[in-house]
Amino acid sequence: MASIFMRLNRMFRFKCRSKQLFFLSLFGLCVIGLFKMVVFVTSPPHLYKVAMATLQENYVIKEDADDNAECLKQIQNINSYVVKLRDVMLDPGKAVKMRWSPNQLKLEKGFFTVACIGDSPLTRSSFYGGWSHFASWATAIDITTYAKNKFDEIDAVEGYTIAIKRMRTNNVYLKILDMYNTYVTVRMMRQKAKDVSVLFIDAHSDESSINEWNVIFGEASQIKDISRKQRYENIIWGIPEGLGPIATYDLPLPFLDDFRHHVVTSGEAVSSDDITCPGLRISILTSSYKTENKRGRVLQHSISNTDDIIEQLHEEFSDCDLMIISTESMSMRQQIQAFAKSDILIGPHGHELSNTVFLHQGAGLIELFPTRYRLLSDNRFRQLASWSKVYYSSWFNTNWMLRDSEVMTVDPDVVISMVSGMKKILCSR
Repeated sequence: MASIFMRLNRMFRFKCRSKQLFFLSLFGLCVIGLFKMVVFVTSPPHLYKVAMATLQENYVIKEDADDNAECLKQIQNINSYVVKLRDVMLDPGKAVKMRWSPNQLKLEKGFFTVACIGDSPLTRSSFYGGWSHFASWATAIDITTYAKNKFDEIDAVEGYTIAIKRMRTNNVYLKILDMYNTYVTVRMMRQKAKDVSVLFIDAHSDESSINEWNVIFGEASQIKDISRKQRYENIIWGIPEGLGPIATYDLPLPFLDDFRHHVVTSGEAVSSDDITCPGLRISILTSSYKTENKRGRVLQHSISNTDDIIEQLHEEFSDCDLMIISTESMSMRQQIQAFAKSDILIGPHGHELSNTVFLHQGAGLIELFPTRYRLLSDNRFRQLASWSKVYYSSWFNTNWMLRDSEVMTVDPDVVISMVSGMKKILCSR
């Protein structure tokens, strides 16, 4: 900060002494600190946590028995992060692709149509001043008072349908967040995950992602694949990825153990919290799945000497079962089965480590970081391990010659030492 004022002093020939520069720098730091405090206090995640405080009791919805207005019965805003629409018509013709974001849809008024007398209780300001995508969805609701039998001419999709907007389908971390948020929403509605359908309100063309959701929930579909108006008994706007319990550190995380158990069971995986020594099951991720960040840069963290590490692990831990996981060539069920039966998971930092939530309680995670994360820490997977009751250790690449590379070389002796330490912890329980 002082150097900035020194440059300004030289540039504009201000007659500032060193003491004045010091106090100016101190004042500038105070202004920045105050600004950050204001941003934190007024940020959507903080407001979300305040709103969540009224729903801490098992994440259940309390119906308002005194609310007799017809539209308020059919359009319910549950604390600004879950919305429930009853007997609603969806018009796919009102969903238009965005020019600047072809994988996203702009919903025009009439996309959601509800037959009731009154006004919609939802406004843009209902959702953090327009920060959530629910703000634009709220303006797409059309209230009609024409005869109810017009709706009855179209057969309704029975049960509950969760409407989700996905940001990126090739980001495993965001996918796990969406799945967990959807599961929490399902439990809030007192439903079973396999009995609830999922509807994606986006234009992504990744069909494999649809199949992954079908493993965990009921039938999954996209609005772009629906050719005509469709009526639904219940449409639920699911918790957005940036406002879920994991993203906002809303502890204790609701239904996390139930979510893991449901996913493992749905994936037909065999999992046990019992550790068998010898016979420990060690898994190593060959690389992190390719993913695109917000700037459009494709990231893939990987280890250059994976073969050497695997060979020495075989020699050092001959009494253990060693498994190599390459998620790019595995189905969702195969991935669930592989992670669920792993006792120790070794992998480079990347979104594939989101599968930590599927490790059994008491397992171990070893995360390998590229050099640049030594300064720019990312503790997401450490937190996931802690919340999932999984032991955790990490290693940082110190080869500064590779500081701009996603590829790193790891000394096999380092990995063996870390696995030995983790094995000692697991086998001494």
